[in-house]
Amino acid sequence: GAGPPLVLGGVVASFVVWDAGEYGAALGREVGTAPDTLAPESVHVGATLAVGVAAAGLAAAIDALATGAAITDVTTVPFALAVVVAGLLLLVAALR
Repeated sequence: GAGPPLVLGGVVASFVVWDAGEYGAALGREVGTAPDTLAPESVHVGATLAVGVAAAGLAAAIDALATGAAITDVTTVPFALAVVVAGLLLLVAALR
């Protein structure tokens, strides 16, 4: 029963926390724990947050656009198919 902003915010926040932990651990293994890694970690977290916010904004825009359309509308089916195909292609690219 949660609204889309809460769900999208939770997804983005969990992804940012997970990615920051993974990046910090990998950076610690590569350069050790002695050097100051605040700057590269901050840039990485900022970029991850920016991508997450942009993706959540795009998802919210698609939701707003699709909410007004009826499922039987002629333009809804090709739009939904295009969004699903684009999502699958992006998922495959991310998994490579």
